[in-house]
Amino acid sequence: MAHPVRRMKTAANERKALDRMVHKIDELPLLPQVLVRVMQLDASRDSYFEEFETLAREDPTLAVRVVALANSAALAPLEPIVTIKEALARIGTVRVRNLVIALGVQRVFMPADASQTRLWRHSVNAAVAAERIAQLDSALQVDAGQAYLVGLLHDIGRFVMFEHASEALLQVDESRWDKPEDLVAADLEVFQYTHSELGYHACKRWGLPDTIADAVREHHNPIGSLTPGSPAALGFCLQVADRLSISVLEPAEETEPDSERLERLIVDECIEPVWHGKSELAGSLVPAIGSMQQTSESLLGGLGL
Repeated sequence: MAHPVRRMKTAANERKALDRMVHKIDELPLLPQVLVRVMQLDASRDSYFEEFETLAREDPTLAVRVVALANSAALAPLEPIVTIKEALARIGTVRVRNLVIALGVQRVFMPADASQTRLWRHSVNAAVAAERIAQLDSALQVDAGQAYLVGLLHDIGRFVMFEHASEALLQVDESRWDKPEDLVAADLEVFQYTHSELGYHACKRWGLPDTIADAVREHHNPIGSLTPGSPAALGFCLQVADRLSISVLEPAEETEPDSERLERLIVDECIEPVWHGKSELAGSLVPAIGSMQQTSESLLGGLGL
């Protein structure tokens, strides 16, 4: 066991290192105001469509991207779409909302190299997967929009590291780690703090809800009882999605595994044994993998990635 004084010094050094990087967050631009307002819209309101259209009109860059997505080859409209209203009708408000959120975050963290682009791909894949898991497992009582948002932002601390300590981050990426806890250990060894903790502070800086910030901070920590609607339920969606993004949605193999092998892969790589009764989720995910990949590619195309 480490000496108490040594443990105190280590903790103090970790706090100082984290504080120095947190100050760097203050140098980043705030999220666009239109994005914050989009996040606050209530999708259950009858006026949601009109309110969303009004907000989209306020930001010309976002409006152009939304219309461009509606006219993309992936959607192949018979007639050119030229208005926000037509684009929303064609794509759907949920899909456009997800694109707008991703575009807003991308303004703060524009990918500058292949490593950052890969991180963006992982984040979008995790967002799409977390949203789908929340939809498939209704017993969790997790809002799908919230699951998408934490999926997109869960590695935001790594984006901050790319901005201000890219060489050190490469040391972490090149270190050998197979499990989430190994990545946490690599973070601590190189930075003396974790990307999860840094991501939490970034979310707080941007005024995001505590549920989002807390999920980002806890996304590599063990999950407690999966009480419906609880932070643990949201964390479950995120942790499965995080692993699904790496193991399945960005597969290393050139050939796709058959359904039985894919289900086994999801059970083995993405669902912890302690998550009692959740291995059955793998069977529901198998037929959804293709649509998740298509949705991710569409979003990435809208982001220019």
